[in-house]
Amino acid sequence: MIALWATLWATLWATIVALACAAPGWAQQSQRESALSWPRIRQTTDAIVSISQPHVDDFTGAAVRGKMAIEVSALRGVPDFRGTANFTGDAVLDRAARTIRIGPITVPATRVETAPEHAEAANRALSSALAGVTITVAFDDLIAVMRTESFPDQTPLPDCSGTRSVLMLQVNDPPPPDGTIAVRWLGEPTFERVIEGRLEGAVNSSSLLLREPNGRHLLLHAGRWLEARSITAPLWTWIGSDEVPEVLRDISETSRFGSALAAVPGTLHSRIAELARQIASPIPAPSDPPCIGTDWWWNPWSLRWVAACTASAPTLPADVPVDHTITPPMPDVSDAFQPDSVRDNLFVGLDGRVYRRRGESFEQSVPAGGWRPFTTERSVLRILRAESTARDAAQAVRRTWKNWRMHDAELTPNTRCDRDASIGSRPLRTNQFLAAARAPARGGEDESMNERTSPPNAEPPAPQNP
Repeated sequence: MIALWATLWATLWATIVALACAAPGWAQQSQRESALSWPRIRQTTDAIVSISQPHVDDFTGAAVRGKMAIEVSALRGVPDFRGTANFTGDAVLDRAARTIRIGPITVPATRVETAPEHAEAANRALSSALAGVTITVAFDDLIAVMRTESFPDQTPLPDCSGTRSVLMLQVNDPPPPDGTIAVRWLGEPTFERVIEGRLEGAVNSSSLLLREPNGRHLLLHAGRWLEARSITAPLWTWIGSDEVPEVLRDISETSRFGSALAAVPGTLHSRIAELARQIASPIPAPSDPPCIGTDWWWNPWSLRWVAACTASAPTLPADVPVDHTITPPMPDVSDAFQPDSVRDNLFVGLDGRVYRRRGESFEQSVPAGGWRPFTTERSVLRILRAESTARDAAQAVRRTWKNWRMHDAELTPNTRCDRDASIGSRPLRTNQFLAAARAPARGGEDESMNERTSPPNAEPPAPQNP
């Protein structure tokens, strides 16, 4: 019996060792993912500083500005306290990891909530903990809690003008002359409902093609739209970015035509695409697709324009960001803050106060250092709930993105630049991000969710300590 147990134990141990050795990449990936969780903590010679998920007030592409809740403990001669910190930093996008690196970080102002008499000591402790630091944030964690006004001003792709020749071909037909757009069909053109009574989409075409009940056809090519009154029209007319039909805004992101939203100005998907175009990045970023040439389409997972496989040489240009040529320097200390599974991932409210989530409820930080149930300011509470939902949605997108990465790794080079095959996993679920929330009517219970200004009769935002 002892020999049998010894044999079983030896077999089990060998299996554990084999699995550990066979999956180092999995372990490293798991560690990288956990390093992106919130809150994060750093212990310095002066204190222990914890920071929660940042709220973005402004993202210009080259720099990000926002607020985050902080907690400081073990500071000599000062009681533990919490508050908020304004921060700024240069931003660099890592498309392969779908993360944004922010740094070096500066803190122009803090607000000490539970021990205001120690504001100066708090500033010193926070400045020491953040000096020369870079923070890596999951791309979706950052943009999920951004409001519409936090994104850079809309600068759609440069409009194309005039008309283009468009040919309807079968899959195996020879290529058309240069400068002609080919829409290839697998059999007879077939359309399905996209929006009941308002829009249909072609299900067996190589290009994204939509039509309205009045017979107007809309063709997406290189990130822009063309229109014609007949599917067989030889010439199609470019539509300016300010002329894109409103009906396209209502396309569901989870439908097979959801990728069209990135080419509809004013949608969250178009804002994300523009932001990703503008952020400085060490990864090659394609220039804006040209009006004449092969088709290009936006891949929401890789955050880049991709040339169709019909291109003679679908290559990417050198590493030059589209709108920003600077690359922020690497700070001396990178990702010095480590994830903390014990503390709460705190919120900064509309009123500048600190909150935490408890199940479906929220609690507000009090000056004495504890917490109290929060039910008074309904507009503040509504924003807290919306931001909590947006944070959860960001996690869902991150999980789906990881599924897409596995899908993308299995694709052949020819299918990787095919729009339908390459996008793969859906849904994106960005319709739960704050910038996608429809602002209800103003006043009372329907206070707008798109503003950080205090609602009427609410206590004003607390002043910030210099």
